[in-house]
Amino acid sequence: MASHEQASSTSAINTGDSNFNQNNRNTSSNDMTSFLGGPAYTPEQGFLLAVGGLYSFKTSPAQSQLQRSSVSAFVTSNYVNGAISYGAQVRHNLYWDNNKLMLAGQLNIGVDQSKHYWGIGEQAAKEVELGDDTLYRSNSINYEGRLFKQFENNWYVGPLVSLNYFDVTSPPSTGFEDDNFLTYQNVRFTFGIGAAIKYDTRDIEVNARDGSLFQAEFLTFNDKLLSELSYHKFNLDFRTYHDFDNGNVLALLANYQQSFGDTPYFDMPEIGGAFSMRGLYQGRYRDEIATEITTEYRYTFKENSTGKLSRHGVTFWTGLASVSDQAKDIYSNLIGTMGIGYRYELQPRMNLRLDLGFSKHGSGFYFNFTEAF
Repeated sequence: MASHEQASSTSAINTGDSNFNQNNRNTSSNDMTSFLGGPAYTPEQGFLLAVGGLYSFKTSPAQSQLQRSSVSAFVTSNYVNGAISYGAQVRHNLYWDNNKLMLAGQLNIGVDQSKHYWGIGEQAAKEVELGDDTLYRSNSINYEGRLFKQFENNWYVGPLVSLNYFDVTSPPSTGFEDDNFLTYQNVRFTFGIGAAIKYDTRDIEVNARDGSLFQAEFLTFNDKLLSELSYHKFNLDFRTYHDFDNGNVLALLANYQQSFGDTPYFDMPEIGGAFSMRGLYQGRYRDEIATEITTEYRYTFKENSTGKLSRHGVTFWTGLASVSDQAKDIYSNLIGTMGIGYRYELQPRMNLRLDLGFSKHGSGFYFNFTEAF
């Protein structure tokens, strides 16, 4: 489904972490905290300052197989076109009862943020140039959460929730030529509930090296249940990981999103950003259907003296994606990305991620506390 990540770029990184022994990286310490911060500049967002942190812990330290729960957060501020804007992102992955119960979610908040809107469809994304005509400012709040309960070995089921508040304070010129924007420009709030089922054999959810995930989700938004509009969203997600050698991992992502009904432009399936087709501006490509296939190679360097895995690694990836209003056209207009990344293990199996992605529209530089997939 469409995500609302705030992708960031950075030119200086400072990190600090506690309760982490580099020579014996295990999960025996229950509470671990790491911090990150740095200045940045991007053509779209201007000067940017980001400060963030990662906190991980075990909800029940006595359970040896229980994955570490984690909460990460970023606060950003940027200056563009003579105005200051603010943003915040919080992601959580919480585990209980030897991983039989889990809660994952993401909260994004934007205050007077500058963004760009090209319109709906592949043609608008390719033909409209980034510039003053695509620029707009908005206030926004988005939260998506998933609660899973294991009902069979490796099988999980549970409810979903999606909340969107989106208020455009300065509309883009491109919006006045777009039917969807004109129709829904005064819509500010949508609320959806749904269900998901998944088959998950990954060793560690936030940084898998082995195993697979297949997940199906369905969300419904109803104007009789808090939402201003009625529409539906469907998402299929497949991920698989193979560790050829200790520290040599090949990862594959295949994703399909589709919306039905009166879907507003700000909640349509889309590609791009820090977690999808890195190198594309998030939301440049959006339509009723979005698909993506990305392959990534992840290599972790070894310590010369012991041969054990170090805290440093690199990644290389390439991806293909498309958007369309009809399923039969999803492979007719493919867009590609590729890139390289650096990984630094802040905490056991939890990396600082620095990625530089490229597409025919330009490049993007991202940092985060979790893998893209």
